[in-house]
Amino acid sequence: MSRAAQSKRTPPWARSSLRRLCEAPSLYVCDDFASVAEIEHILAVASDRPALERRGISAKHDPTGFSLEMPVVRDSILEDLCRRIYTTVGLSNDYGLTMRFRRYAVGESHPPHTDTYQIGTARLLATAMLYLSDTGAGGETLFPRARPKPLRLKPRRGRLVIWFNYLPDGLEDAQACHESLPVRRGEKATLTNFIYRPLAFAATRPIVRAGTTTAINQRMNRRKKSSTTLDNTPAQRTRGETQTNSSRRKSRAQFYCVNDSVPQETTDLLRTACEERKVEYVEVNAPLFDYDPAQRLSKGALLYCPAISTAAHRVEQFLYAQGVATFYADRSGPFFGPLNPTLLYERNGLPIPPTLYCSTANRALLRRHVEQLGGFPIVLKLPGGERGIGVMRVDSFPALFSLVDYMKALGASPLLCSYIDDAAHWRIIVIGKRAVAGYRNHTETDDFRTHARDERSDYEAQPSPALAGIAIRAVACNGYEFGGVDILEAPGGQLFLLESNFPCYFPQAQLVAGIDIAGMMIDYLLRKAKRLNGKGR
Repeated sequence: MSRAAQSKRTPPWARSSLRRLCEAPSLYVCDDFASVAEIEHILAVASDRPALERRGISAKHDPTGFSLEMPVVRDSILEDLCRRIYTTVGLSNDYGLTMRFRRYAVGESHPPHTDTYQIGTARLLATAMLYLSDTGAGGETLFPRARPKPLRLKPRRGRLVIWFNYLPDGLEDAQACHESLPVRRGEKATLTNFIYRPLAFAATRPIVRAGTTTAINQRMNRRKKSSTTLDNTPAQRTRGETQTNSSRRKSRAQFYCVNDSVPQETTDLLRTACEERKVEYVEVNAPLFDYDPAQRLSKGALLYCPAISTAAHRVEQFLYAQGVATFYADRSGPFFGPLNPTLLYERNGLPIPPTLYCSTANRALLRRHVEQLGGFPIVLKLPGGERGIGVMRVDSFPALFSLVDYMKALGASPLLCSYIDDAAHWRIIVIGKRAVAGYRNHTETDDFRTHARDERSDYEAQPSPALAGIAIRAVACNGYEFGGVDILEAPGGQLFLLESNFPCYFPQAQLVAGIDIAGMMIDYLLRKAKRLNGKGR
């Protein structure tokens, strides 16, 4: 049989090759994946509203277009299409009974989002989207965070686009954020297969071979730990793929960052700071860490855990060893921390708002507490929250009694604090014995809690020496050498220490004001590593 005859008998998807368009996110394209007949069948199923209603399939229409969940079972064309998708991606699907059909009319779009969803123990590891139409104008799929530059995909009938929502180490890939731009002319139709598998399969990627059709992947997560992949360059390894202590390069400092759902901007800034200083950035994925004793760090390594989960803290403790530079002042490192920092501040002479420890729902005692705090309003605070969660303003006894009853039912013991009216809220970033940045947080309408803004003017006002001094003392009081300290400045100038956070979110000051906090953090740890190991002061 001639090559031309073979080509005519071979379906388009089998003749098309898979192309990798991007590494961040990991994204692939296969043109002519579906035949004209398959696409017409899908469109016909989606258009037969009476048949869909008889099958109990509901559709919706909103600003993101017309959509429905299209059943795969007992539809031989869709079943075959799914099999080919799974073969191409290299993953099966734990929840693949339906695919999502979506049709966009002129003016319709979909806002930026990431497909990092979870069902049971399975995560949405990969998204496979088939374009069912050519769009006259607009309707592109945009990946605004793709590297080295944003990626824009024009709808093309029969084209399959595959992207992976998780990195090989199991962390969410922020670069997989995507959106559908508004359709300007014509319409856009897609059919999407959301592929769910456990995180153990996060390293799965298709193999793209020059001159061949798409091939079933080899699961990269089965390779030995010394292997490297396209997603892990030597300058940015993940801990599961590092070399053993004995074979690590000695001439280059290594910074270990323990990650568990840390904001992407935090790790990006730390990674960049390491690259600028020729320090090797090694990211440790806490949920997937294997606790191999060979992974413990050697003297001279730098270690920081910006994550706050129990899993991350345990990994940090496991990795730590004498001679490893951290932001802990004591040689015991991450094994000990203050149980009651508020009382610790008070005992060390730091100015805190009048505070009482609520351990009872007794009405008479609660009334005395309110009197001691100067009357309503008061602040009820449940320690351990973030970004104001767990901090409540209470204006009456009915509100106080009901809140405390609820807290006690949960086994919680909140703090009761005086309300400092019209106070300015400062956040001070401390590294070592220096206040390296300070900015004011602001309240939103109808809320007493504050938040940081992106206004550069908020970062230009310099904190007073008194503010900086309290912040430095608060961080040291907790036994740390880095922290974000929250201080209230009353209208009369009186200062009240609220809390010192470690780890803390520092990117706000760096991204808005240009203060290189990540760089100062790495510099501090480098100096400390030399001092700990007798190589500097």
